[in-house]
Amino acid sequence: MILLIVLVRIALSVVFSVAGITKLMDQPGTREAVKNFGAPKSLAPAVALVLPFVELAIAVGLLFSKTTALSSLGALLL
Repeated sequence: MILLIVLVRIALSVVFSVAGITKLMDQPGTREAVKNFGAPKSLAPAVALVLPFVELAIAVGLLFSKTTALSSLGALLL
């Protein structure tokens, strides 16, 4: 059971890492997606800049036992 939990944490970490990296590589697309999601146009550039780093922080946090709970909560809220 513990092995399954570790594998799920690693898989989720990969998902959040890929999402964060691709958003960093395509900032104009990320801004447009944030606007389409419903964020105010004035906040879209800031959200598009911060969002990838939040996703990468969650990805890293899922890899360590002490930060798994906080990272899981962050992923849920995101």
